[in-house]
Amino acid sequence: RDSRVTFGDPNAPRREARLTNAADRAIREFYASTRAPLAWGPDRLGSDLLAPGNSFTLRLRGAACLWDLRAVYEDEAEEVKQGVDLCRTREIAFDGSGAPRPPERRVTLVNRHGAMIQEVYISGSSEEDWGPDRLGEEVLPRGQRMEVAARLRDCEADLRIVFEDRRAAEERAAINLWETQLIVLRLG
Repeated sequence: RDSRVTFGDPNAPRREARLTNAADRAIREFYASTRAPLAWGPDRLGSDLLAPGNSFTLRLRGAACLWDLRAVYEDEAEEVKQGVDLCRTREIAFDGSGAPRPPERRVTLVNRHGAMIQEVYISGSSEEDWGPDRLGEEVLPRGQRMEVAARLRDCEADLRIVFEDRRAAEERAAINLWETQLIVLRLG
């Protein structure tokens, strides 16, 4: 964690509450403010992730009892709790119910390529990274098919396939997953 020094009124009351991640995905950022949404202030987690089931102690200074709290999950979804009374509340859980997940898109991949496929990545066309390997521990042998799923905000997705021993990879952009349920992977 990065060291930070914050200056403020040392006579301001200190507010503490135990914040628990009761969702099934990690919280990447967490904010607390009495002036939200105009000013959320610093990310209270810094470079840390709050994994599902874990918690941390939120410590704030200020005369106000009512605070707005905002969690940003690893999939960019946000959950906001407004007007939380930190003068009375000592336990707060974010369960993800206020942060809907993107819809799950399913597609069947058929390997008609000349090599075994070791990894498959599917991400929304507007995403900055590929996300997790959709095959996990499995591989897609030549001539076989497999259904994979991804939660995507966009209809259009980019596809990256990585071949056996990671010797080569191929990519395709802007595949409409609303219209496409079957993708046949061929050489070139």
